[in-house]
Amino acid sequence: MKRVRGNRGRNPGPHDLQHFGARGCNIGLRTGESGYVVVDTDTGAAEEWVTGHLPQTPMRALSGGGSRHRYYRT
Repeated sequence: MKRVRGNRGRNPGPHDLQHFGARGCNIGLRTGESGYVVVDTDTGAAEEWVTGHLPQTPMRALSGGGSRHRYYRT
């Protein structure tokens, strides 16, 4: 998919998210400044450590490579 240029620093609203989401576009989250941190588990050992040491979060996604991403509010 083509990347949409010119969106840095823009704060999209619900309409934007629905528009791009309905088209199957990926949506990026600027971590750190957004107040979120993402934990990416690329291996079984990492997945085991996270499930044993971090709290559950309802904000989860699978990456294109199959690893799990967990989003936490800082």
